[in-house]
Amino acid sequence: MEIAAERALAITAFLLIMGLIGIQRFRHRLGALAAAVELIGLVALALAVGGTVTARVRVTLPRSPTPASVAGFRPTPMPTPTARPTLPPPPTATPTATPTATPTPPQTALYTVERGDTLSGIAKRFGTTVQAIRAANGLTGDFLRVGQELLVPLPSPTPLPPGVAPTLTPTPPPTPKGPLVRGTIVHVVKWRESIASITRQYGITEEQLLAANPGLDPERLRVGQELRIPNQPVTPTPTPLSFTPTPTATLTPTPAPTLPPRGGERTYTVRPNDTLYAIGKRFGVTVEALRKRNGLTSDFLRVGQVLIIPDPLAGVPTNTPEPTRPPTATPVPTITPSPVPPPRPIGPPDGTIFRGVDANVLLEWRWNGTLAADEWFVVELWQTGQPPQAQTWTKATRWRVPVELAGAAWSWRVVVVRGVRGAWRTDLGPPGETRRFTWLRR
Repeated sequence: MEIAAERALAITAFLLIMGLIGIQRFRHRLGALAAAVELIGLVALALAVGGTVTARVRVTLPRSPTPASVAGFRPTPMPTPTARPTLPPPPTATPTATPTATPTPPQTALYTVERGDTLSGIAKRFGTTVQAIRAANGLTGDFLRVGQELLVPLPSPTPLPPGVAPTLTPTPPPTPKGPLVRGTIVHVVKWRESIASITRQYGITEEQLLAANPGLDPERLRVGQELRIPNQPVTPTPTPLSFTPTPTATLTPTPAPTLPPRGGERTYTVRPNDTLYAIGKRFGVTVEALRKRNGLTSDFLRVGQVLIIPDPLAGVPTNTPEPTRPPTATPVPTITPSPVPPPRPIGPPDGTIFRGVDANVLLEWRWNGTLAADEWFVVELWQTGQPPQAQTWTKATRWRVPVELAGAAWSWRVVVVRGVRGAWRTDLGPPGETRRFTWLRR
């Protein structure tokens, strides 16, 4: 009976649903009665669905056991489990860990080629071979250019056989034969290293590390990534290298032997950025007198060179009676030309850093004057600790630095001279303001 009632209620709910669908379809014909008929259908549908669910639950619930069924129930005896002897587990062989050697990445040093360097000399300085340097830099010959950067593989220590402990032999500190060269080395990132730990290891700042590695993301270091570490000591030079001229090298003229000073004269040691004009102005003598007294054929000076400063009063006549001159002789005054004003640099700003070999490094200056046919602008460039050297003679007020000079920090200035390029020159005034720029190859 309960199942039949459940079916009847389900059929009723289905018919009510169909009726509601029909009401929605013909709602426009019922007019104002459509809402009331729809409400009555929903209430009837809810009652039918509730009755169906109630009947379904009533059929599903089990009946309560009667006392008679409980009295006739007899439990089935369960067999008693028999204890079995527990066997010990079989022995498991413990694997013996075989230590594996962790490969050590090769250590390299970044070296900037200087004037007079050769592949054999660089290999001897760092204790490696010419073939290793060629392979690390993809070189096919022995030609090098000044300012070129080379990756120099450093020799790795010979591994000891297993079971042999290394013997530490104290060695006395080597006697330095010159100033330590500070440059850039390559560091390979290891597991769990960070920017902070790397900068602490090499004693540099995070700004210096980021400047030496353009495009480096401090939050995304990879194991095996190579970082350039600036301002690091490189192995000191054990022996001086012999000078081997290259096609780009500029030969330095051999100065004449220095004569001993006479009475009233003094000596002067050339310092960085000194010129004959500046030295003559300091001691009150002319450039011609300095050149003649020291046997110089050009205005080129080197740091540490000893010059003899002639007596500025050597050419002044004493109070002696002059000979009687003919009445027709008219003295002509000697006009000493005043020095021209120095050129004023206008670009790039002092301390500018250029990145990449395709950078446009353009030096510009301004000068209030007109050059004669034998007058020139001479652009002088030099690195720290080196004397200024003429890089170009030009009539223009700008000069583009060639790519061969990339990879170093330079100081520059412009001076107005009179002379013949490659033969002789006379500075017509003091050099302009010294400015500096750095050209990184990457």
